[in-house]
Amino acid sequence: MLIPKTTDGRVLFAVPWYDKVIIGTTDTNTDNICEEPKAEKEEIDFILNNFNAYMQTQIDYKNIISVFAGLRPLIRKQNITSTADLVRDHSIIFSKSGLITITGGKWTTYRKMARDVINLALKTHTQLPYVRTKTRALHLNVQRPVSDEAQTQRIHPDYTFTVVDVLFAIRHEMACTLEDILARRIRLLFLDAKAALVVAPKVCKILQTETGKDDDWYEHQLASFKAIAENYLSPSSPA
Repeated sequence: MLIPKTTDGRVLFAVPWYDKVIIGTTDTNTDNICEEPKAEKEEIDFILNNFNAYMQTQIDYKNIISVFAGLRPLIRKQNITSTADLVRDHSIIFSKSGLITITGGKWTTYRKMARDVINLALKTHTQLPYVRTKTRALHLNVQRPVSDEAQTQRIHPDYTFTVVDVLFAIRHEMACTLEDILARRIRLLFLDAKAALVVAPKVCKILQTETGKDDDWYEHQLASFKAIAENYLSPSSPA
């Protein structure tokens, strides 16, 4: 669903994902550039208020099961001072040294970004063998191989993610940390922060076994993930 006009003149999206709904986005200037940006209360209130303005069924803080924010790399344009007005296109820069740099862009156009960079590299670096890009027609459906029945068990009863999904992330998708798996592979942290914390010890034990790490590594991984997950937990309802 698209809410056509928010109080700041932008739009709001409500997107279904794994039987949940993601609502966003906000656009806030910040000088705090950090690895784990955290959504501000004002941003959460902005989303709730603008969503509720169009809904018969109202939502509030108790309906939130995960909150996340990110920093966007935007390309500066002349005569534009608001980040909300900057387009999300990517730009490719070719340096005299032969270095190719890509800036801007967004997740939803990552395949086009990759294609454009590779095509430019092949065009400008003639020593590279020409290979026609396949990304436009390449399907991304992955079959998880299951070697025994235990691997089909869900890691959490409320979600369809299984042990084999965790194993696949480790063995075939280069997942090296607990955060890699629960945030960047199966996305449970983005869907339900409390559920991610519940399954963290079990998933971390699988990762430890697969990688041959010691117990000190296990404890460090678990503590590190818990600290990150704190930023995703639903905030308390304001008084």
